[in-house]
This record gives sequence, structure tokens and C-alpha cells, in this order.
Amino acid sequence: LLDAMLEPAIGQRIASAADALRVLDGAALVTPSSVVPAPRRGPMQTLEWRLPLWGGGLGAALVYTVFGGSLSETEMVQLSYLWVPLVAFGLAGRLTGTRQTAIVWALLALFGLLVFFQVVFPLL
Repeated sequence: LLDAMLEPAIGQRIASAADALRVLDGAALVTPSSVVPAPRRGPMQTLEWRLPLWGGGLGAALVYTVFGGSLSETEMVQLSYLWVPLVAFGLAGRLTGTRQTAIVWALLALFGLLVFFQVVFPLL
């Protein structure tokens, strides 16, 4: 019983105190029905990818249409830091369904923007 209670794998531990008492009374053995299932990493929920994807796209459209005439071209391009990572995260979440991949896409988008603004954009 102690081994079952101290099992490092969560999914193989005894699920409740009632199950432990049944094992101590000899009325039950540790069975798969008396263990807690291990937590699984499921796919991203729809809201997790839709909100950044549509929010970033809508934010970009609003910023560029509202402030389009009052900002310089450089300032307009630098505003991409606000929406590109969000759109990349949302798009990766939509296409792959995993948070880890979505985070990697967002970080790669930030890195790409940084390289573009520090290396390519000054040369234009």
C-alpha cells in the first residue's frame, strides 16, 4: 500500500483515501480503476489560438488604418512587434494544435523581426 501511495507516476497512485482503506481491509486490491489517470497534454482549445490570431490581425488593421496618416513609415513598420508574434502564435496553434509549437513560432517571429529591423531595414 505504501508503495502504491508513494508511486512517483501520478497515474499509478491510489486515487483516494477510501481506496487505501479498502486495500488495508483486504477488501480490494490496487486495480487500474482505483488509480488516478495521468494528466495528458491535450490540443489547444479553440479560444487559445483564435484570440491571438484574430486579435493580432484586427489590432494591426485598426492601428494601421487609424494611425496610418500620423505615423512615419519607420514607426508603422516597428508596430509589427505588437501584432506579428500574436498572429504567428495563433496561426501555429490553428495549424498544429500544440502550445509549444505556437510559442516557438511566436519567438521565431520576434527573432525574425529583430533581425529585419536591425540588419535589413537600415540598409533600405
